[in-house]
Amino acid sequence: VARMIAKKQKELAFPVRWYSIPNLFRYERMQKGRLREHWQLNCDLFGPSTLAGDVEMIQLAHSVFKNFGATDEQFEILVNNRTTMNHAYAALGITDADLVTQITRLNDRKDKISNDEYLTVLTETVGDASLANDIKAMIETNDPGESQVVSMLKELGISNVRLDRSLARGFDYYTGTIFEIKDRHPDNNRALCGGGRYDNLTGMFSSEAVSGIGFGLGDVTMRDFLETHNLLPNKLSQKELIVVIPATNQQLHKAMGIAETLRQSNENYSVTLDFNERPVPKRIESAKKKNASGYVLVDDSDNQSIQRIEN
Repeated sequence: VARMIAKKQKELAFPVRWYSIPNLFRYERMQKGRLREHWQLNCDLFGPSTLAGDVEMIQLAHSVFKNFGATDEQFEILVNNRTTMNHAYAALGITDADLVTQITRLNDRKDKISNDEYLTVLTETVGDASLANDIKAMIETNDPGESQVVSMLKELGISNVRLDRSLARGFDYYTGTIFEIKDRHPDNNRALCGGGRYDNLTGMFSSEAVSGIGFGLGDVTMRDFLETHNLLPNKLSQKELIVVIPATNQQLHKAMGIAETLRQSNENYSVTLDFNERPVPKRIESAKKKNASGYVLVDDSDNQSIQRIEN
């Protein structure tokens, strides 16, 4: 997808929201939640490098589970940031990129091994028991005030989110926010989906990199979650698209709140946020081209409502 965006970037109007549901294969030992063949929902947002894009993608992943009937008590969202972690390692005197990568990969396995084993391997990796203890203490200090993404999500009413500084995500191309959704049920206590920001990936295929953030959600892990919580649906219904348009950047956060309120309402809405900086009439015209059934123009007034579009 990064190669495609890089090749077509002169023809695209950003931000680009792209999803796909490919049939994927892996060559490894089969286990619960990981088969050799599966289908996967991939969602990516290209263009904005602001935290609003990070929040929107996590909102989207959260909404997928909520739309299947899940409650916030049944799953949790873990958030971390690769750049923040690199700064934390540098503060401890660890600046070697290869060593940071080794520590990151060890952290990716932290919840699968005991604390003693983690500390033993960490000490072997950094070659210093005192430094290993400092790293472990830093990892386990999860101050939510250090994550703007977590704070913004909670302001938008998403309560089942927390900072987890041990969260690593194994892919080296992540550059900023990373996140995972985990099942809280003891019979299926595992990661369900995850993703993160990759600011440099399209630069492999173009001289002009386009920032991106995305996540993947496999059908096997999703079905396991739904079966565990007795949420398998009988049928799915078609949703109508509503576009939320902030009149200016000052209304962006307000618009994000309105979008989330619409998503959580009992109406059958699919909601997207248009945070382009084009004139409002151009954005309304863009909503028409997307076959939206309506839009909400957010300004300083208190009477925002859905304006229906006649296509």
